[in-house]
Amino acid sequence: MIVFISPFKYLKLRNERGTRLVFRDLFPILAIALVFTAPFVVFDQMNFSRAAGFVDRMGSLAAVLTGFYIAALVAVASFSASIGDLDSPISNGKIFLNIGDEDSLTRREYICAMFGFLSFLSLFIAIVSTFILIVAPAFADLHDRSPIEFAGHSIPIFEVARGSIIGIYCVIVSAMIVTTFYGLYYLTDRIYAKPPKILPKPTDSESD
Repeated sequence: MIVFISPFKYLKLRNERGTRLVFRDLFPILAIALVFTAPFVVFDQMNFSRAAGFVDRMGSLAAVLTGFYIAALVAVASFSASIGDLDSPISNGKIFLNIGDEDSLTRREYICAMFGFLSFLSLFIAIVSTFILIVAPAFADLHDRSPIEFAGHSIPIFEVARGSIIGIYCVIVSAMIVTTFYGLYYLTDRIYAKPPKILPKPTDSESD
């Protein structure tokens, strides 16, 4: 069972203030998800689940990104320990696995957790996208069905269900996008960062 839940280790990570990283990233995730969701909810003619639509394109992109994430995961796991003190605890912007931990994660542990989560997320999006493309035509006729009457109110159940599915899907895609930017930031900058050191004062002979 641990094989299937190990990628979710990233969701347990916390910063120095004890805030889970997923909550730290919640605002940009929801903002991007709102931008993606709004056109499909407002305009019926927008292509969400048909061929060459949003789900189709995102599923294809996620399938490609899965290979990139796994390659990045393998690369970081095999990097030499001398690169940016990979196996030393993070000193600036500490990341902890559990509340009360004294030692923060190392850069290698943090990046591996991040790209392990991204690998799962992209694979999940690719599979779900394929499933949506297959089953969506079977529900196309439900759009014309009458709303359900509940407590004196007319509820367009199909529109509510469709909007919920679109919103959830876009939140997952947005989480992948935001986390990817963090991964790129660490791979291109933070992975090589070393704590500053005070250099010894040069002697008179060296200054001459």
